[in-house]
Amino acid sequence: SNRQAFAFNMGLDTHILEPAANGYRTVMPPAGRRAIDNHIDWIGLPATTFNSTLQGRFENAALSTVHFIVNSLTLGLVDLTEDPKSVNNQDFGQTLAHLNVPEGNFLMVPVLGPNSSRSLTGKVADTITNPMSFLRAGEAVQTVQTLRPTVAAVSFRSKMSDALNDIKY
Repeated sequence: SNRQAFAFNMGLDTHILEPAANGYRTVMPPAGRRAIDNHIDWIGLPATTFNSTLQGRFENAALSTVHFIVNSLTLGLVDLTEDPKSVNNQDFGQTLAHLNVPEGNFLMVPVLGPNSSRSLTGKVADTITNPMSFLRAGEAVQTVQTLRPTVAAVSFRSKMSDALNDIKY
């Protein structure tokens, strides 16, 4: 049920994610956290290009492609583009919405949190269709791709720690 999933997620946050985020914030200097955030954004750009193209948002697809190529020089650790916020991140859930797929039921999913049926389907499709997952550039790329969701969760929890803790406690 949604209540059980919510209780599980709160326990996961309290016992794993919150301590990991606090440790990350304590150990990693701001410049290091910014580099990791840049890399997380960079590695998601091919999916944005793919979804923007499916939605007919060709300017956004072109911008995300350019940002990905330019920032490939630093593996996304340093944002070399003039305006990183000019790209609107797009996911498959948004593509489904663009195609008028109904939102569906609300679900509290263990680990993933609250989702509509459409957004959950979109997350699964994003994982399957992410162009980065098709690169066979060696074990390092595969390791980074595998660790991305965990690192992104810890980074997000670290950035939003004060707001989330205000709500939680």
